[in-house]
Amino acid sequence: MKLISAAVAMFDKRQIQTVVPNRYLRTGVPSKNTHRQTLAFPGTVEVLLATPMTAVENAYKEHTADKLDTSRLVLWTDGSAAGSHYSERTRGFAVTWRRSTATGWGRWEAIGFQAQGELPDSSSMETLATVAIYTDSTSAIHIAQNPNHPLGLHIIRKARILTNFGPTLSLHWCPAHSDVPGNELADKIAGMARSHVYGGNAEFVDLSDDDDDGWEDG
Repeated sequence: MKLISAAVAMFDKRQIQTVVPNRYLRTGVPSKNTHRQTLAFPGTVEVLLATPMTAVENAYKEHTADKLDTSRLVLWTDGSAAGSHYSERTRGFAVTWRRSTATGWGRWEAIGFQAQGELPDSSSMETLATVAIYTDSTSAIHIAQNPNHPLGLHIIRKARILTNFGPTLSLHWCPAHSDVPGNELADKIAGMARSHVYGGNAEFVDLSDDDDDGWEDG
């Protein structure tokens, strides 16, 4: 995978930032939300566990000329964790993408995060008709469909904000380490983010203010 090695080598580690959701920086108590059961992930979900080779084939097709579409964005995500105990783990997360242009595929782009606490998601949407998200984590996909899970509720709310901008949303499983370029690049950047050395308060990024996160001031 020379293409991925070259992309990783060009990645600017200064882009890696430490994410701390604001609910970890405030005093308060969780509010009771009686509407969780009515919330659902606002898009389609595709998990082809019974036919993993079909999942790999579909993921590979995302890199072909047939998928060139300037109104469509495909995000490849991956996470990386180290440490024997959950509370002591360092965790990295990466998102990679490559936009369509009038003349073909654009360059690969990526951003890495080191998570402190729970990692939120945030998106800045342009004029897009479709957003497809690929992950190799089946647990993340299951959580994204469960509004009674704290992180699942957060994912659903963020996804609803994204779809309010207009694009349709789909979530797909891509088997890990199957040499799919987008997945492999996300994997490498996530590993770099996990081992990132925290550099001070200016590096903190709080991505939780754009929705009601279910907290009441204490």
